[in-house]
Amino acid sequence: MSKNVVHDLNILRKIRNDFAHVSKPLTFEEDGLRSRCFALAVMPFPAGLKARSRFCRSMVIAANEIEFARLDLTKCQVRANYNGEKTATSLNELKKFVEDRFSVDLSNSI
Repeated sequence: MSKNVVHDLNILRKIRNDFAHVSKPLTFEEDGLRSRCFALAVMPFPAGLKARSRFCRSMVIAANEIEFARLDLTKCQVRANYNGEKTATSLNELKKFVEDRFSVDLSNSI
């Protein structure tokens, strides 16, 4: 797997452990969890995106990259870094299409 995905997987693991090993209720807006979510860097996130949304998007990317790596196991080579810019551009184009076509405001969506 690429280095930037492995980096984010380690952060995602720490966030998961924070939730799993604390007896009090936690939210993504608590300082430690929020800073970890903002350290996720596999793709550029829209300005103002909340910590929970950053976590969810990174989990989806990580799951896809794990599946791609599993399919590529026979090649035994390091994958190129994930190109989050391309994904962000595609998501913005899709968002604009849906907003224009269906008169929906997606500015506060994940």
